[in-house]
Amino acid sequence: MIQIVAKHFVKPEHVESYLKLAGKLVAKTRQLDAGCIQYALFQDLKDSSILTIIEQWESQDALDQHMAAAHFKEMVPKLGEFCEKPGEINLYRPVEAEQ
Repeated sequence: MIQIVAKHFVKPEHVESYLKLAGKLVAKTRQLDAGCIQYALFQDLKDSSILTIIEQWESQDALDQHMAAAHFKEMVPKLGEFCEKPGEINLYRPVEAEQ
């Protein structure tokens, strides 16, 4: 399993446009992308222009297929146009904590 936290710093004047387009990306991803466990959009409680997509994928292959999907290739560059600086994207894998 792969967890992704993709944090975006949106220009304040473009937050509503970002939310609308990101909502479409979330819906398409949930509907069309096999191997998607979770795909959700979150807004920072202190700064409404910080928006984060949190994703969970069954495998690297599922993630690769998502990134190759038409809706991803079409919408993600447009989302980037609404941002004031590059986002922070971190990938994680689960680990078992020692007891």
